[in-house]
Amino acid sequence: MYCTASGGGTLSYQWRRGTNNLSNGDYYSGVTTSVLTISNADSSCEGNDYNCVVTGTCGSVTTNNASVYLYTATAFDTPSNAASRSPGGASIQ
Repeated sequence: MYCTASGGGTLSYQWRRGTNNLSNGDYYSGVTTSVLTISNADSSCEGNDYNCVVTGTCGSVTTNNASVYLYTATAFDTPSNAASRSPGGASIQ
């Protein structure tokens, strides 16, 4: 996910869950950049409490919370003879 900000001077970023700062490692990288990457996520990464604190010369601001949800892909197995069968089960010649 990413955060876009503008302001005077150099901006710094800190990604958090709730009020807890995230650290690079395990699932997270880029925790002090504008782009947070979550890799190899599992259900412990799900939540609606991700936010970023952006700090500049005029002070700090916290983004609105963002959500992370994981969805499991479903794989379909097609029988090898599916092309030779009609929906009614009769063979197609």
